[in-house]
Amino acid sequence: MKDHTYIISGLIGFLLTGLSILYGRYKLNHKLVLKKPQYLIWYSLSYGILAGILSYFISTGNLKINDFQPSETPYLVAICVGLTIKSLSKSSLMNFPIGDKKVPIGPKLVFDYLDDFLLKRLNDHIDEQLVVVIKRVSKKLKSGNRTLRVQDELINEVTPTNFTVIERSSYMKEISSLRKPFDKCRYFADKFGICRLEMLEKNLDE
Repeated sequence: MKDHTYIISGLIGFLLTGLSILYGRYKLNHKLVLKKPQYLIWYSLSYGILAGILSYFISTGNLKINDFQPSETPYLVAICVGLTIKSLSKSSLMNFPIGDKKVPIGPKLVFDYLDDFLLKRLNDHIDEQLVVVIKRVSKKLKSGNRTLRVQDELINEVTPTNFTVIERSSYMKEISSLRKPFDKCRYFADKFGICRLEMLEKNLDE
């Protein structure tokens, strides 16, 4: 396998992991992820590096994926490793015997802890920023001695329209049941994300 195929595999793993974070797990708040992107970069980079390493081991014959022959299909192997790196990171390459037990050794051993470590910090970072915005918007929402009904109407105006009437009614029913503006904004942000919350703030400023 040519050297640059390791790079191809690593880049695919890096990009797909980053995109899955931005537009998958955190699609509602990807704007907040990008404000402090180091956790996203480290998370994606770790999977990119793993993809490159696994491609190397496959090329040397130490690992085998199905019936791919590295010497015959180097680019196909590199692409497959990059595309499936999240699944491969959960694999165990061997079992190490300790007494009567066998401890699995492989990417899974490292990446289970790495995921928890990086994603926890990313979650904390997003929550920290989100709470700041929620506090600011909720303060504006209750200003002017607005009644709870008026607050609910203002929130309803920025609720996405791509939901059915029943879905919108269900969300608004939950929001209406909350008595504090902060709780209303928190629920709204959890369901619809930071962009919709900022849209509400913009309407309040007008």
